[in-house]
Parts: sequence; C-alpha cells; structure tokens
Amino acid sequence: GGPTDRGSLRRDDVRAIDQLLKEGVEVGALARSYGVSYQTIYAIRMGKTWAWLTGRPVLTPRKKQ
Repeated sequence: GGPTDRGSLRRDDVRAIDQLLKEGVEVGALARSYGVSYQTIYAIRMGKTWAWLTGRPVLTPRKKQ
C-alpha cells in the first residue's frame, strides 16, 4: 500500500516539527518519531505544505544552469 499519513499531523505537531527543524533535527528522525513519511516532513521543511502555519517561504531547488 501507499503512504496513508496524509492528514495525520495536527497543527500542534507541525508547529513542533517546524521548531525542531530550525534546531537542526534531521528530517528522517522526525519522520520516524511522528510516524509519517520522509516526504511529509521534507514538504514542511520546503514550505510545500503547511506554509500558512509555519510562515516558511516556499523553497524551490535551484536549477543548474
């Protein structure tokens, strides 16, 4: 089966994750501790999801010229 973690994080979780990311906690470690996928945490870090809550800018990977 595919990932079934969509929507399993609450606002309080996301706020805590955002703070931990700022403190340098690794994405993989947070994914394991919250029981969600690496991609879920990475999307928060990149501002792709929950940006309205975290205030993070949407980061786009730099394209190589």
